[in-house]
Amino acid sequence: MPKKNLTAAEKRYFAQVYELGCCICEMPPEMHHKTGAGMALKSDNKDVMPLCPDHHRLGMNDKLAIHAGVETWEKKHGTQDYWIQWTLDQIF
Repeated sequence: MPKKNLTAAEKRYFAQVYELGCCICEMPPEMHHKTGAGMALKSDNKDVMPLCPDHHRLGMNDKLAIHAGVETWEKKHGTQDYWIQWTLDQIF
């Protein structure tokens, strides 16, 4: 499935989210889209939170990656919904 091109508004929003830094450790982030809708379904581009590569997908340096296990990650750090709302609150 080809990636959808981002709109100008989505690009501006992602730039603002990036400026926040990782919501857990404040390191430079990647965009994490909310998981749980199924692997073939990507959530809306407003349903994102900033996570550094380690908290997002790598899990290095004693950091738990959300893609290694969402339930375990959420028990340690809080829910994706909480952090997505936190992200929105920081920007709007």
